[in-house]
Amino acid sequence: MLDRRSLMTNGAAVSFGALALAAVTSGTATADAAPAGYNPWVPLPDPATTPVPNPPFSKSLTREERRNLETFGELDFDVFTNEKWSRLGESHARHVRVHWPDGHYTDGIDRHIEDLKALFAWAPDTRIQSHYLRVAPLCQTGVRHRIS
Repeated sequence: MLDRRSLMTNGAAVSFGALALAAVTSGTATADAAPAGYNPWVPLPDPATTPVPNPPFSKSLTREERRNLETFGELDFDVFTNEKWSRLGESHARHVRVHWPDGHYTDGIDRHIEDLKALFAWAPDTRIQSHYLRVAPLCQTGVRHRIS
């Protein structure tokens, strides 16, 4: 990936421009127009309209994978949705590090619980009602999740 800032500050802008011009004027064939009706941006189906909000478990799961998914469902549907923070330790280590969408992170389950309480104070109708996608294997260090 190009670092545009260093490209401009290091005087390389002229070189980059020359490369770009050379590429455009090199006589190579231009891309053809897409056929009528072609759309490369085919969206995925809207999960809210999926007829099976909680798809059945795959028959190829191991006993441990199925148990992990059932536990995760219980923790999401009951513990998180109903704010049963005393049970959060069933899926989080005491020293958990949580990465938030804005880029900051917090350390420790106690701080995570305080943040979740604030989240529910701000958005009291927060709840998880379905899992449209399931991933069974856990990483070696335990459950990893991302709040988004």
